[in-house]
Amino acid sequence: MAAYRRLRAWRRALGPAARIVALLRTRLGLRQLGDIWLYPLPHGPQTSLLQEIEAFDADAIDIGGWTDRAARGALFAHLRGSPLIVDRVQPVAPLASRRYDPATLVSIVLPVYNGADYLDAAIATTVAQTHRAFELLVIDDGSKDASREIAARWAARDARVQAHANPRNSRVPTTLNRGFARARGSLLTWTSHDNLFQPTAIEAMVRLFSTYPEVDFVYGDYRVIDEHGRFVRLRRVPTPDTLGERNGIGPYFMYRRGVYERVGGFRPGLDFVDDYDYWLRVQRSGAVMRNLHLPLYDYREHRAAATSEIKRNRALQAEIDRRIQEVRSATIVSWWPPEENA
Repeated sequence: MAAYRRLRAWRRALGPAARIVALLRTRLGLRQLGDIWLYPLPHGPQTSLLQEIEAFDADAIDIGGWTDRAARGALFAHLRGSPLIVDRVQPVAPLASRRYDPATLVSIVLPVYNGADYLDAAIATTVAQTHRAFELLVIDDGSKDASREIAARWAARDARVQAHANPRNSRVPTTLNRGFARARGSLLTWTSHDNLFQPTAIEAMVRLFSTYPEVDFVYGDYRVIDEHGRFVRLRRVPTPDTLGERNGIGPYFMYRRGVYERVGGFRPGLDFVDDYDYWLRVQRSGAVMRNLHLPLYDYREHRAAATSEIKRNRALQAEIDRRIQEVRSATIVSWWPPEENA
């Protein structure tokens, strides 16, 4: 896997430094994936240019094409001391500080309820990860279809897959809590039965955690696909400073065990906003959060998905809006489920 990454940014004239966020355009050459994406940076007073540039996790940022010397100088001043900045067109050596430990154990919890249509593919893309050190805990939440049997077949085939089942339908927060209570990894995440990992999704985040020990929580861009797996659009995740305004974390994320030990479990009774509540608590705990512009996860839109249910039900949408305001105004950080729910 090629280690060199290069981020090239260019603009004929940027104008005043205050306008850099609004005008900057970047292109990321992902040599290790053999593909290129074009990203327009979001603009507005809440956006941190430094965070957005760091989110590309590039070895070099080539700003040699910028003709406005004042704007270039302002950017250098803003990022002084960062290993990302170079001012030349020729490639540079990869960051010597990059690290990767293939033995890092990642725990992935997968809650499922009547998800037989897509569960097999979700498990298959997890088992196919280039980072081999993981455990996948599939927790069936009282499904009435073949979900439990699919999980059991995978568990019999691959020792890294565990199949568990709730005695009755307990909803997502409780199911996640039961999964993480069994998790042994130093890095944690969860996924959904209808979504897919790209082959290097887990490895990319493990590499980032290995390289940046100060980072506690990482979340990345993702691709939206339809019920047949066809690409629909690319979703870019915003910087962490926007979390109080909206849930911008998305479905592709990972965090250190220390975060779980500080923050605890997911709070029941907050269906559809339980993840947002958790991310806000992570932020309140003082965890260092970082976004990553690397779309290695596929989020599936289909009629049976929870998001589709919300769009069709105005009363449910109103209740979710109420819950969003509740979790935003809360001050709670740590919450642990009763022992019988763990």
